[in-house]
Amino acid sequence: MVKFFGSWNLETTRLYALEYKAVVSPLIHQDWAVVYDMRDWELATPESMTVFQSLIKWCFDKGLRSCIYVFEDSFIKQHYLKQITAKLDCLPESYSVTQMRNLDHAHDWLKTHGHDVDIKALMEFEDQSIKRERSASNFTY
Repeated sequence: MVKFFGSWNLETTRLYALEYKAVVSPLIHQDWAVVYDMRDWELATPESMTVFQSLIKWCFDKGLRSCIYVFEDSFIKQHYLKQITAKLDCLPESYSVTQMRNLDHAHDWLKTHGHDVDIKALMEFEDQSIKRERSASNFTY
């Protein structure tokens, strides 16, 4: 699970991509899922788009099969996320994605898509995120 904060420039997005790859590397020998909590994210600058596109392609190549984006209804965020995948050649056939307003149903959704998730750990992350102050790095895992 990844929690985003604030607005990102190109440098922040590049740093995120490097750290993200390091964090998920232990998972890449199997199908895996990710939950992106974007409720406190104010988006990224336009030049960051290519970094996100490269990262999502890397994720697909490394076994990402399911993704949940968590944020309140936001046309701007939905549009931004569509732009990230729009220029990819194709999405993996087995890729599933959804958007939720909160984490209440994340466990069930992931389970129905073949991912064994520790619900306690997911809820603890949610609790910590609510209490957590904005970090200097603009993201946490």
